[in-house]
Amino acid sequence: PRMTTLQEFARSIPIPYEIIPDSLRDALLYNALKHKKWFEKPALWEVCQGLRRLFDELTSQRILLPHDYHAFEAQIEEAYALYKNQSLQFEARLCHELWYALQAEQRGKIDAVAAHHLRLEQIARSAKSPLYAIALAQLSAAERAFLDKYAQRAPVDIFEVGEVDQGVNTVSSFLYNIWTEPSASDAESDTLTSLRQRSLEYAARFVSSPIEKRIKFYGAQSIEEEAHAADTKIREWLIAGHKQIAVVVFDRLVARRTRALLERAKILVEDETGWTLSTTSASTVVARWLDLIANDFYHQDFLDFCKSPFSFSNWETNRRKRAVYKLERWIRRESVVFGLKHYRQLVSNKENVDDVNQILSLFESAAKEFGKRRIRLSAWLECLERSLATLGVMPALERDSAGQELVQLLTNLQSELAGDGNLYSFAEWRDWLNGQFESTNYRDSAITSPVVFTYLGATRLRQFDSVLLLGADASRLPDTQSDSLLFNQSVREQLGLTTAKSILQQIQSDLFALLATTPQVYVSWQSVRDDEVNLLSPYFERLQAAHKLAFKTDLIDNTYKEIRNEVQLRAMTCNVIPGPTHCPAVVVDPGVIPTTVSASAYNSLMTCPYQFYARHVLKLNELDDVKIMLEKVDYGRLAHEILNRFHRSVARTLDSESPLLEQTLRSISDEVFLHTIPKNYFNLAWEMRWRKIIPAYIAWQQARERAGWHWNDGEVKKKIELRLSNDKTLVLEGRLDRVDRSDQNQKFAVVDYKTQSLAQLKKKLKLPGEDIQLPVYAQVLGVSVTKAAYLSLNKDKVSDEVEIGGDIEQLGIAVLQRLEVLFDMMYDGASVRAQGISNDCQNCEMRGLCRKDYWV
Repeated sequence: PRMTTLQEFARSIPIPYEIIPDSLRDALLYNALKHKKWFEKPALWEVCQGLRRLFDELTSQRILLPHDYHAFEAQIEEAYALYKNQSLQFEARLCHELWYALQAEQRGKIDAVAAHHLRLEQIARSAKSPLYAIALAQLSAAERAFLDKYAQRAPVDIFEVGEVDQGVNTVSSFLYNIWTEPSASDAESDTLTSLRQRSLEYAARFVSSPIEKRIKFYGAQSIEEEAHAADTKIREWLIAGHKQIAVVVFDRLVARRTRALLERAKILVEDETGWTLSTTSASTVVARWLDLIANDFYHQDFLDFCKSPFSFSNWETNRRKRAVYKLERWIRRESVVFGLKHYRQLVSNKENVDDVNQILSLFESAAKEFGKRRIRLSAWLECLERSLATLGVMPALERDSAGQELVQLLTNLQSELAGDGNLYSFAEWRDWLNGQFESTNYRDSAITSPVVFTYLGATRLRQFDSVLLLGADASRLPDTQSDSLLFNQSVREQLGLTTAKSILQQIQSDLFALLATTPQVYVSWQSVRDDEVNLLSPYFERLQAAHKLAFKTDLIDNTYKEIRNEVQLRAMTCNVIPGPTHCPAVVVDPGVIPTTVSASAYNSLMTCPYQFYARHVLKLNELDDVKIMLEKVDYGRLAHEILNRFHRSVARTLDSESPLLEQTLRSISDEVFLHTIPKNYFNLAWEMRWRKIIPAYIAWQQARERAGWHWNDGEVKKKIELRLSNDKTLVLEGRLDRVDRSDQNQKFAVVDYKTQSLAQLKKKLKLPGEDIQLPVYAQVLGVSVTKAAYLSLNKDKVSDEVEIGGDIEQLGIAVLQRLEVLFDMMYDGASVRAQGISNDCQNCEMRGLCRKDYWV
């Protein structure tokens, strides 16, 4: 005999009609709804899909809407038991108008549901062989009519699942007694009284429980605990030799975590439930590309796309990585927030940028496919495919199983929508495409495993050695939520549509058959969620209560933690338990010790040698963050640039009036702050803060010139070579904010601008030699420096400079000698140890590397 499903049986029969695809029906509904302006545009596509599903259900149940709208409205009013209600009038009008509008637009073509019924009609008219219908769930009116017509010509035998022998002590008889609702004719009985009575009657007839060793429950305290419990139970069954293990998934989040735990131990999972195409990495790269088009190549999306293995897949891997790494460093360093033209400007003055320029050129070519225009849906899809090909994404998609399905989906949609001549904006098309990805299910069919993740309806008529019901709480089992856009349950029942009651009946039937035929069943759920009690499914709550009443024992199993270690499958490399974490002390290989250090690197060495090791030996510095809003460090950098430009344009401030000097400084400030304002309007606050300092700074500068000190140079890069032992050298370099010269004795002074308070700067210089920045600057300058000071540019005032006390030259020499000694020790094998000083560790980005929080 031929064994098949009802859908496949019908699909084999040809019909002389053209079938209109669902994607085209959605488009026709969209355009009909758009002109009526009944819904907001972002929700239109979802509304169209909901209406199309409702119309399909009406067709399946052989329901024809009356041509007269008022007759249909009266029918709806009767079902709602309301008269002239505005909401139900809108529902009736929406359903009626769109139904007939779609029929008119289809122009003689039929939809897939109607085609299915026509094929069944043809099969019934030519029936000759006997037909055996086994456990066909939730047949539509048209399918039931098909069986009736078939039976008029040939024998039809219908087999239902769930027949129970009441006289035998079996799981099915116990479940039947417990899950059957009390008789409606017994006015005095309620569910609880009936359950108690039936449980005690069952216990009186049978001594032992038929389910105590077969069905167990476990209430976890978290997602992680439930996943570990499921992982442990599956391992236990595998070790026991079970060949067919089903995991019926009600909670997809727990299922993903469970799958990850199993795959970590090389236990593959055959996932029949699949997942939406929108959650795959293949669709993510497409979505990210469209984000770039919509958001003018926002830096975060732009870098994510560039780093994707799907992007530029026709390039050699290391070549692509090097180019993207360069681009990322420049974008982060210069805080370029968005825009291909801005990225172009960024690399215009850089060296070795051929590959980076080629990447930007490819993006520009691909972006030209899109624009502010309205074209057909199929044309938008063609633009998408061409742009993905330009960016080297298509070859990678064709090598990926989910990518292959995505490419096939795009190809099919292009073909299906060729007949739609309506025009759509980029935003409308993108909303539609997102809906296509959300509604398409992807399943990896390449895996065959004894562990199968599936759904309840797919267990029908299948035999398993063991079954795990994952996430079976009251909110997920039973799940009667309908995706229907219109009509409540009473209206749906009157119209002949599927109701929550019929869905519940099917769920209970499937659950009954699964529990009755499976030797071992394990039910897990999260007993606590968001710090609140989360109830077990009412099916199992009732089962648990009945078992306690009948046999004085419950079905809760809390042994998973006890057996967990027995069933763990450890990898060979994980058989050593790591020891406690101590303060790290590393001996640096002489070959990787830096030969050039900056003043900030020296400060890092003084703060914490291990921090210096991580930053400047291993070069693990964090990448700069793209600054959308200015931070204090950025404000300081802009202040440095403004003052350097001001002093280069104004040789002596005493030669000009203060108002003119202030105006000059304000003009320069406006130019420097100008490029920051488009990034974030709140950057104006920093500019206003700087403007308050301008008068105070001019006054301070003129007073300094009267004291005999004049600006000589700014932003000066200098370096000095130090002689170490064993004929080694070390180059120390620094960038000086400002160098002043004295007219009297031709001596020099070093000034470093700071946006910190005066008190903080005094604290820095309290202990000579602890902060090395000024002594180092004084030494690398290469001329006689008699003064070195910090200048506080804080809030709306310029404080007196904070000078280093004592002999600056002798202090500088001592600081350099200390650096020589430290590097000599490093070359001689002295360990580089973490200091662990709380104040320094508080904002150190290497804290996770040295693991200070876990030291013993």
